[in-house]
Amino acid sequence: MASKSMIALSEYLSTMSEEKMPILAFCIANLSNIESTEAKVKLLNLLIQNIGSLKTLGLKAYHSLVINFPQNETKLKLRTLELGIALNQHFKQNETFTKINTLCLEFGSFDDNVSIRDFAKF
Repeated sequence: MASKSMIALSEYLSTMSEEKMPILAFCIANLSNIESTEAKVKLLNLLIQNIGSLKTLGLKAYHSLVINFPQNETKLKLRTLELGIALNQHFKQNETFTKINTLCLEFGSFDDNVSIRDFAKF
């Protein structure tokens, strides 16, 4: 039931407006508590689209996603790599981000999935 609720919430947020931003921020801050991969992927898509407003929260979520990268499903790994690209525009001079991003790309370059490996090497 919780997964269906999260998917419904992410669908609601798919038409973003300024008043929905706090809800998205709350969901992103609690991303590690969400079990549904589909809901996480949808929320990450929204985060990537709104990265300018949520970049600090995005960095924290990215750190959490990278730690669990090897265990994540392919769709979530791809969104994690895309989040890294989006965050790079805002944090490329940040040493912490650089280390997290390097770890993510390292994980991706040794993944079993060819798409993930290719994306990480790009």
